[in-house]
Amino acid sequence: PTRRSSDLRLAEDDLNLKQMVSYSIIRFGVFFLTYKRARDSDEVGLRGKYSLGISGHANKSDEETLDKLASTQITGIRALALRCAKREIEEEIGIRLGGSSTPRFVGLINDDSDNVGRKHFGIVMVFDSLAEPHVRKIERSIGKANFCDIYTLIRHRRKFERWSQIILRILSCGTL
Repeated sequence: PTRRSSDLRLAEDDLNLKQMVSYSIIRFGVFFLTYKRARDSDEVGLRGKYSLGISGHANKSDEETLDKLASTQITGIRALALRCAKREIEEEIGIRLGGSSTPRFVGLINDDSDNVGRKHFGIVMVFDSLAEPHVRKIERSIGKANFCDIYTLIRHRRKFERWSQIILRILSCGTL
């Protein structure tokens, strides 16, 4: 059956369902892209907090891909997450990632400690860039963006959203 946009929005209001979100970390050498979420962001629980990941839901443009997936097709889910990630990165910060930009899939994030986490689970990817990407703030929810070293990020970790805090804990161990 064909999915409709309204079908994809059901999970937003039903805490028995979770939405898949691509969560993309962009790294340039030893520096990680970080940004502050705008105070008028659609996701109330993230307003004014810093983030380490560009995140995004599957949307209407991804429906065709969703309809082709069977629940057991892990490669299909990876392809969907990658499609969502690349689209969100381009839409939110204007970085074009060509077909050769394949991220490392580093895991899933599932944290029910806040309202954002109770509605979403993330597929975490790291995009390593050989040249410093030119970041353009396109999406209104994105505030000031820059590249920071891990020590600066860890020192300010309490200012970050929950998922970023979890990722920073992993980064501080040198395992990402």
